[in-house]
Amino acid sequence: MNEILSHLTDFLIGTHGSREVHGYSYVLALMSVWTAYYGAKVVKEQKQNLRKGIEEELATNELLRAVIITSGDRDSERWEGTIEQTVKGYKVSIFLNNCIQSEEEVSSWDDLEIYLREHTKFLIPDFK
Repeated sequence: MNEILSHLTDFLIGTHGSREVHGYSYVLALMSVWTAYYGAKVVKEQKQNLRKGIEEELATNELLRAVIITSGDRDSERWEGTIEQTVKGYKVSIFLNNCIQSEEEVSSWDDLEIYLREHTKFLIPDFK
């Protein structure tokens, strides 16, 4: 056991290659790659779970609603967004102080995410 630890310690402390890179640099690089891979995997799973949850709610409810209230120096704004599942895809309605600002029908989940992110103050998680 001591021999293994001795070799491992020598590798980590020693320099390798023509550039004389320390062994711990390789370990750090490997850990960075692993962390990036695992982080991307976790984010993907969370997005899938969120999508499944929202689609289940849309199947049981006719409408999903989210509200954002912003307050400025003089007045406050009440933004309300609704998502409704239609035959063609999803219908998004955005209201500002109970007056309709925009209404859009998108055909896919990805288009819904893009539309909300680029044209509104809302994101998909706001509707959960």
